[in-house]
Amino acid sequence: MAFIPTKEAVFEDIAQEMYMRALLKSKAAAREEIQGYLQQRGVEVVDTLPALSDLVSRGINPYRQAVNKPCVDGDGHPVKEGYHQIAATIAAISSPARP
Repeated sequence: MAFIPTKEAVFEDIAQEMYMRALLKSKAAAREEIQGYLQQRGVEVVDTLPALSDLVSRGINPYRQAVNKPCVDGDGHPVKEGYHQIAATIAAISSPARP
Protein backbone atom coordinates (compact mmCIF):
# COMPACT_ATOMS: atom_id res chain seq x y z
CA MET A 1 0.00 0.00 0.00
CA ALA A 2 1.32 3.44 -0.86
CA PHE A 3 0.75 6.55 1.20
CA ILE A 4 0.56 9.63 -0.99
CA PRO A 5 0.62 12.72 1.20
CA THR A 6 -1.29 15.93 0.85
CA LYS A 7 0.46 18.82 -0.85
CA GLU A 8 0.55 20.69 2.46
CA ALA A 9 2.42 17.85 4.16
CA VAL A 10 5.08 17.87 1.45
CA PHE A 11 5.68 21.59 2.08
CA GLU A 12 5.65 21.23 5.87
CA ASP A 13 9.22 22.46 6.32
CA ILE A 14 8.42 25.80 4.70
CA ALA A 15 4.91 26.31 6.08
CA GLN A 16 4.85 29.63 7.94
CA GLU A 17 1.31 29.77 9.24
CA MET A 18 0.76 28.38 12.75
CA TYR A 19 -2.60 26.86 11.83
CA MET A 20 -0.84 24.88 9.10
CA ARG A 21 1.75 23.54 11.54
CA ALA A 22 -0.97 22.33 13.95
CA LEU A 23 -2.91 20.71 11.09
CA LEU A 24 0.19 19.03 9.73
CA LYS A 25 1.16 17.70 13.15
CA SER A 26 -2.29 16.14 13.50
CA LYS A 27 -2.08 14.60 10.02
CA ALA A 28 1.38 13.20 10.74
CA ALA A 29 0.11 11.52 13.91
CA ALA A 30 -2.80 9.97 12.00
CA ARG A 31 -0.47 8.77 9.21
CA GLU A 32 1.85 7.12 11.74
CA GLU A 33 -1.06 5.44 13.52
CA ILE A 34 -2.50 4.06 10.28
CA GLN A 35 0.92 2.94 9.08
CA GLY A 36 1.56 1.12 12.36
CA TYR A 37 -1.85 -0.54 12.23
CA LEU A 38 -1.24 -1.81 8.70
CA GLN A 39 2.29 -3.00 9.40
CA GLN A 40 1.12 -4.96 12.46
CA ARG A 41 -1.20 -6.81 10.12
CA GLY A 42 1.51 -7.60 7.60
CA VAL A 43 0.62 -4.95 5.04
CA GLU A 44 3.70 -3.45 3.42
CA VAL A 45 3.46 0.32 3.41
CA VAL A 46 5.40 2.70 1.18
CA ASP A 47 5.34 6.29 2.41
CA THR A 48 6.10 8.66 -0.46
CA LEU A 49 6.26 11.76 1.76
CA PRO A 50 10.05 11.68 2.30
CA ALA A 51 10.71 11.41 -1.44
CA LEU A 52 8.37 14.28 -2.31
CA SER A 53 9.74 16.42 0.51
CA ASP A 54 13.23 15.76 -0.82
CA LEU A 55 12.20 17.27 -4.16
CA VAL A 56 11.02 20.41 -2.38
CA SER A 57 14.28 20.65 -0.42
CA ARG A 58 16.14 20.58 -3.75
CA GLY A 59 14.00 23.42 -5.12
CA ILE A 60 11.79 21.23 -7.29
CA ASN A 61 8.06 21.76 -6.85
CA PRO A 62 6.25 18.44 -7.45
CA TYR A 63 2.88 20.24 -7.72
CA ARG A 64 1.17 22.89 -9.79
CA GLN A 65 1.55 26.17 -8.02
CA ALA A 66 0.13 29.63 -7.78
CA VAL A 67 2.60 32.48 -7.70
CA ASN A 68 4.35 33.08 -4.35
CA LYS A 69 2.44 30.44 -2.35
CA PRO A 70 3.50 27.01 -3.56
CA CYS A 71 2.35 25.14 -0.48
CA VAL A 72 -1.21 26.40 -0.14
CA ASP A 73 -2.41 27.59 -3.53
CA GLY A 74 -2.81 25.92 -6.87
CA ASP A 75 -3.85 22.39 -7.66
CA GLY A 76 -3.10 19.68 -5.12
CA HIS A 77 -2.32 17.07 -7.79
CA PRO A 78 1.31 16.36 -8.64
CA VAL A 79 2.93 17.35 -11.90
CA LYS A 80 5.28 15.14 -13.91
CA GLU A 81 8.14 15.39 -11.39
CA GLY A 82 5.86 14.50 -8.49
CA TYR A 83 4.30 11.51 -10.21
CA HIS A 84 7.75 10.31 -11.29
CA GLN A 85 9.03 10.51 -7.70
CA ILE A 86 5.98 8.64 -6.38
CA ALA A 87 6.37 5.89 -9.00
CA ALA A 88 10.13 5.60 -8.41
CA THR A 89 9.62 5.29 -4.66
CA ILE A 90 7.02 2.56 -5.04
CA ALA A 91 9.08 0.73 -7.67
CA ALA A 92 12.19 0.77 -5.48
CA ILE A 93 10.31 -0.96 -2.67
CA SER A 94 8.13 -3.34 -4.67
CA SER A 95 10.50 -4.46 -7.44
CA PRO A 96 12.25 -7.76 -6.90
CA ALA A 97 15.97 -7.52 -6.32
CA ARG A 98 17.98 -7.91 -9.47
CA PRO A 99 21.28 -9.79 -9.55
